[in-house]
Amino acid sequence: MLWQASKCKKNKFCGFNVIQDDAGATLEQCQFCGRKISYRKVNGRIDNRKYLSEHVRDFCQPSGPTSKVFEQIYGKTQIKNLEEEARKLGLRNYNKSARGLSERQQQGLDFFRTLGKTSV
Repeated sequence: MLWQASKCKKNKFCGFNVIQDDAGATLEQCQFCGRKISYRKVNGRIDNRKYLSEHVRDFCQPSGPTSKVFEQIYGKTQIKNLEEEARKLGLRNYNKSARGLSERQQQGLDFFRTLGKTSV
């Protein structure tokens, strides 16, 4: 598992805050256990693989390879709440999207077309 580097002594996984950032390196400290990590910058970039393995708390998702980490951090009830919210937002965003708007406009036009044919 790639995220074993992110294990914390006081919490399940470390949560890092930036202490110092300059052109040569970035220094971060865990908010729970106080562990410090530095990342060297080469041409303004850091090692992405190392950064992602130590910041699993920031990048875990409710589905996929980091789903078990997400469940450990946030719990099963939070996953269910997020799924319900995603369903609600999905429908809401669909209704606001161009496709959803065109569907509603089409329904309105169909209503007026049928209304014209059935009225005297």
